[in-house]
Amino acid sequence: MERNGRWNLVDLIDFEQAMGSSSAGPGEEEKRALLADGPDRRVVWRRWLESRREAGSRGPGRKFFGALRGVTFGLAVVMALVGGSTVLGLWERDRGGINVGLFLALVLGTQWLVLLGALLAWIFHRRAGEAFSQIQGWVGALARRFSGEREAEWWYRLMEEGAARKALLWRLARAVQTAGVAFNLGALAALAGLILFRNIGFFWETTTESTMRAVLWQVTHILSAPWQVLDPIAVPGSMTLDATRWEPGEVGKLAPGPPEWWRFLLWSLVVWGMGPRWILRAVCRWQEGRALKAVAFQSKHHRAAWREWFATDQREEIRNRPTDGALVIDVGGAGFSKERLRPLLLQKLRVNPVAWERTGVLDADSEAAAREALARAEAAIVLLVEGWALSPRQIEALLTRVGVVKEGRRVILFVGNAAPEGAIRAPEADERRTWEGFVDGLKGSEVELVFAEGGAA
Repeated sequence: MERNGRWNLVDLIDFEQAMGSSSAGPGEEEKRALLADGPDRRVVWRRWLESRREAGSRGPGRKFFGALRGVTFGLAVVMALVGGSTVLGLWERDRGGINVGLFLALVLGTQWLVLLGALLAWIFHRRAGEAFSQIQGWVGALARRFSGEREAEWWYRLMEEGAARKALLWRLARAVQTAGVAFNLGALAALAGLILFRNIGFFWETTTESTMRAVLWQVTHILSAPWQVLDPIAVPGSMTLDATRWEPGEVGKLAPGPPEWWRFLLWSLVVWGMGPRWILRAVCRWQEGRALKAVAFQSKHHRAAWREWFATDQREEIRNRPTDGALVIDVGGAGFSKERLRPLLLQKLRVNPVAWERTGVLDADSEAAAREALARAEAAIVLLVEGWALSPRQIEALLTRVGVVKEGRRVILFVGNAAPEGAIRAPEADERRTWEGFVDGLKGSEVELVFAEGGAA
């Protein structure tokens, strides 16, 4: 049985499918085995998944990603044909050549416009909640259709876990970038075929006397900077530009070459066409790995299952060692004592409080205080709240502000009621149920809910 907390997307899909189809939790003996090394949810849930697999439960993860590979291959073939067709379409048979200005604009320029648009969309969606692009949505929908999982429950359950959603987003983005690589391979093959078998020429034309030449000069020298030392012949110079201008009223066919142009265009496709795509594929793989490491199983159905199946204070996600740098925020100003609560935070939450603030530290008019407090709080943000004082709108608004600045920190709701001398005591049973229901309803929120226990501390 798997003994670590490493996850991949196949595991997550199989896990969501198994959890959705499980009518009952583990028995007492299995529960003890699952919790043998502590309540680390990543480890416990992974062990539970492996026990389901050993019992013969086969999940849809491999089937889905097999379909995704098929969709990616088909999309790559289509894009390779599009790239080749674009280059062949630029070949003007009556002149016997390719307009280099149109080639750069259509084959490379449009790609960079798409990449710029994708970057802007990613920045916008990063702030709005990591939405799928339209192309990624199509790829995911096709993979689900071909795998027979079009209306699969696991898909919607997976979308509720923020980090898992991001991991799948990056995997689909990698598929899209693979198609981008194929587009450039198709364009490269078509251009090489024309050069080898058609002896084509290259030209440029303009309706202005000098503007187009100056722009083309700048563009060619900027683009050729990466290889101008390695292959200086692939850098069109002034004589090449002047010799290949198509003059108004000129007729006839172009002579083959010159080699400066076709070498320049081949290098441009490799460096500025395929190069960025390979880099983006590597970024997508890296970001997918980061997202998988951040999966915390804190979505609504995960929290409900954890509480129902393991029904102890294991609901609290406590790390195995103390972590430094926690910002503690007294929500509502109950007046909890730093001295009385510090040992409790160290022992129970395994965090070291280094900054104590009231709720207003995250308000817009307290930006300086927020920056200073967060700079010291590298590990966690602890919200001290009273059990009787749940105000859903206030807490949701506060969690929204926290989410903007959390940057990988743990977010912990520590619930208790104020006791004399700044101590904290356990909330009532009905208060616990109210807070559990509230946190379970926070869709996609990775918040740890911890209750004060026993007498006043």
